[in-house]
Amino acid sequence: LSLSLSLSHTQDDSQWWGRRDALVRCASAALWQNFQGTPFPWTQECVILLDDYAAVAMDPSLCRAVPSPTEQELIRLWRDALLGKTVPGVTCFAKPATGTGQRVQLAHDASKRDILQVLQSHCSLEFLRQHHLNSSAEAVLKKTSQPKLRAVFEKWQETAEASNATGLVLALSTCLKQILKHHLAGKRSPEQKTVVMLLHEDYAQELPVFGGGSGNGADQQPDVDIVCLLGLVRDLTLEEEKVVLEVCAGLGVAVATANLGRTAEFTSKIVLALHAHMAHGALGGAVLALVARSPSPGAGLEQALLKSAPQRASGQRWDGRQNVVPAAAAAA
Repeated sequence: LSLSLSLSHTQDDSQWWGRRDALVRCASAALWQNFQGTPFPWTQECVILLDDYAAVAMDPSLCRAVPSPTEQELIRLWRDALLGKTVPGVTCFAKPATGTGQRVQLAHDASKRDILQVLQSHCSLEFLRQHHLNSSAEAVLKKTSQPKLRAVFEKWQETAEASNATGLVLALSTCLKQILKHHLAGKRSPEQKTVVMLLHEDYAQELPVFGGGSGNGADQQPDVDIVCLLGLVRDLTLEEEKVVLEVCAGLGVAVATANLGRTAEFTSKIVLALHAHMAHGALGGAVLALVARSPSPGAGLEQALLKSAPQRASGQRWDGRQNVVPAAAAAA
């Protein structure tokens, strides 16, 4: 599952529209084993979850319909699906209606990044532009103070659009339930274990795929149904992570969190690394090992999910190599 802004034809001027190349790159990495219409044999579907919490789901039959996935072709097919047209290999989950409820709350010690993440996740592009917050997070954080961001947040709270924030959270919950129920209905057997694995470079545990006796091939690993969830254009917000936990707990689905090294990488590169681990028979066992270490929902899993791992001087990257930090930085 990935997060981006809507592909609707009314959103062409949005701040993220220029990242449609990333959407196509990740979808291609997830489904297409080659550009001759051959899908990866273990991929059941790839779902792009949009910021308005509509979702576009693609199954392997799309690879046969579109042997070579170009940006122009995939964007056209996604748009057609969102507009209600029938597209082979593409299913569109209807956009849930937004409602009203309690407004988003900030912790008293919320950092600049926390406040900006809430604003960029919930505010309209017009509001962000008005307050010069529509650039990348890193650019905004360099030139904006915490008091100023909090003042903008308070101003947003006074607007009508803030009252819909809780409705969007409910919409996300509804959409995730639809996606997971649809996925669970396609399991090979009721006994097959399903695990939702959230991936981000700041999660505390590295995916234990190296040195564990793997390498016997995809057919020789445990029979586990893995749903990988990671940010595409932006990371999940803390609120969205909590919704994932609540939905999985309600459906009885296990949750694990992991990083594939502490270095931030392109999402498509992480997807290809997961394919490599699957092909070498390492992914299933690694995910089950993570689940065995994870607390059950209600026993601290939320705290483990929300706590970012500290930066380290060394650690394994997505490809198994060691991260190397300059001596001066390590000493600092």
